[in-house]
Amino acid sequence: MDLRRFSAAAAVAGLALAGSAQAATYNESTDGDVSNAFGAPTAIPAGIDLITGTIFGGDSDYFVFPDLPDGVQTLTVTFTAPNFDGSLNVLAKDSPFTGAFDGFLASANPQNNVPLVINIPTTAGFTAPLYVGFVGNSGSASYSFAVPSNPAASGDVPLPAGGLLLVSGILLLGSRRRRG
Repeated sequence: MDLRRFSAAAAVAGLALAGSAQAATYNESTDGDVSNAFGAPTAIPAGIDLITGTIFGGDSDYFVFPDLPDGVQTLTVTFTAPNFDGSLNVLAKDSPFTGAFDGFLASANPQNNVPLVINIPTTAGFTAPLYVGFVGNSGSASYSFAVPSNPAASGDVPLPAGGLLLVSGILLLGSRRRRG
């Protein structure tokens, strides 16, 4: 097989094996604690579609989503707590928080490992940013916060691992051709 056919076959195989670019997860335990200050929420960049963390009595997690698309959408948070005997509040609004409980949406009491799901809807007239807060009153609970509408910026799509492998293989072939 000549070099051109081999290169074409390698390109097709590399593209076929390359996974699609996927949005990312922000994990509070590995990516850094979410802000507990309502006046300085953690900015969640475009492309993050899942946030995981923990909330407990006396703790607060405040977020701002500056890049959400305009209009109707639903963000979903699921709280899970083993033997939780306490409560937390969920806050949401389209302007900065002016107090620790500003933008009250719902109270939650997750218990006994039964997931408690709260939807955070936006309306047809919504424009970014969106501010969201979780305020723990007592006990502790883990959360999984799905933000499927938080789009990756057009220039921020990472090259899949298969694509990197393809590029390195082509470069290797090119260097071998020059030597031979």
